[in-house]
Amino acid sequence: MAIVKDNILLQLVRGSLGGQLTIYERNGQIIMAKKRGPSKNKPSKKQLEARYKLRIAAAYAKVILEDPELKAYYKSKAGPGQNAYNMAVKDAYRSPEVQGIVFEDT
Repeated sequence: MAIVKDNILLQLVRGSLGGQLTIYERNGQIIMAKKRGPSKNKPSKKQLEARYKLRIAAAYAKVILEDPELKAYYKSKAGPGQNAYNMAVKDAYRSPEVQGIVFEDT
């Protein structure tokens, strides 16, 4: 991986070149890396479960971010290099677990 600084030729180039090189931008920096190919291994049961869970979380995020108030909330929670979509996916992927319930007489 190489980080490109002040190169006129690569300022506007993004994507794959010749099936060997990938150029992309992350946090304002242009990065060149060897193009990754598909894995030759069959995905495990845990990997398939994680992919399904991520697919559900992504669908949740798309629907939730249509509400301007929720989008603003998730955007406020985002850190550097993140956006509202990232935070909504994270929220859905790691849903809270109820540890206990307390009942009170009123």
